This record gives sequence, C-alpha cells and structure tokens, in this order.
Amino acid sequence: MTSDALQELCETGQEKLMRMDYLGAEAALAEAERHAWEEREWDTLARLYMPLQEARRQRRLRCGEGIVALDLTEDSYGNAVGIGNADFTTRRLVDKIDMKPTLINAITACAPNGAKVPPTYDTDREAIETALSCIGLTPAERARVIRIKNTLMLGEIEVSEAFAPDLAKRPDLTPLGDPAPLPFDAAGRLASR
Repeated sequence: MTSDALQELCETGQEKLMRMDYLGAEAALAEAERHAWEEREWDTLARLYMPLQEARRQRRLRCGEGIVALDLTEDSYGNAVGIGNADFTTRRLVDKIDMKPTLINAITACAPNGAKVPPTYDTDREAIETALSCIGLTPAERARVIRIKNTLMLGEIEVSEAFAPDLAKRPDLTPLGDPAPLPFDAAGRLASR
C-alpha cells in the first residue's frame, strides 16, 4: 500500500468516527494499523491509535462490553500501558504500576489515554460484579465473559457458558473442563483453577 493510500485510509476511518459509524471507523483504522505495521510507518501508527482507541471504546459501550484488569505480571516490570482501555481495575494492579515507563510508552504511541487509571476496586469480586452490573439488559448469568490470565500467553482462556454454542462450532478449540462459577477466595480475590 502506498503512503498516500494509507493516509487516505486513516482519513476515511477518522471521518467515519466523526459520523459516529464506529464499526466502520474501527474496520478502516484497524486495516490502516495493519498496513502501517507492514510498511513500518511509525508516524502513521502514532497518529491512528487515538481514533482507533476511541472507535473501539464507543463500540464496546454500545455492545455492553467491558474490560476488568485485575493484575500485572512480573514480566511487565510495572508498565501498565493500555490500562486506560480497561473499564475497571483493582488496587492490587494499581499499586504495581510504575508510572514512568507507562507514561513513556503511552506518550510515544501518542495515546495518553492508555495510561489513565480506571475506577479502582479493593477486590477482584467487586470489580467483576461492578462490570457485570454495567452490561445493560443482559443478565449476569447470560454474560459472555472471557478470562485471560496472561495476555502474552493466549493458549488457554476461560469462557462463560454463554459461549457454549460458539465453542460447539469450533473444532480447533478444546474444552478443558466443565462449567463452574468463578472461584473467589475469602478475600474476594479470583482464585486460579
């Protein structure tokens, strides 16, 4: 893709965002992101992340989606860039944030919102229950929930029962256990399975 075509795609995405066509904006900007990575167009990447992030945020708000960030791994070294994409978090995570590298990464990407800290709860249970109370008309027991223990290792994830029909259509996915409620310990922390 030529540099001019890439810029035109970015402009199309931003125009759709201004018209509140959030799905169209996200599609155009995600395609531009892919091409910018392939072409090593770092300036373009930096400029498109804010509108792409906003398109995704608006889509999530309309679809009753939400992200709860519970913790940081040791491998992050306290860099919590992207925490601004979460809707809720925990005190445990916030206490581990090293704001200097987080801000450096967010500012370098021209995405300062990526360093914003969302509403913070003392326990995992509080954060998750609050998120489930904010998904609109969907009852919590029918919520489509995905638990990702480590975003760098996506080989195994947990999903709620609401995904059962989707899983049945995916021969490439293997269920590893029976449905069970999320396990919280006495302190309200989500336990490992």
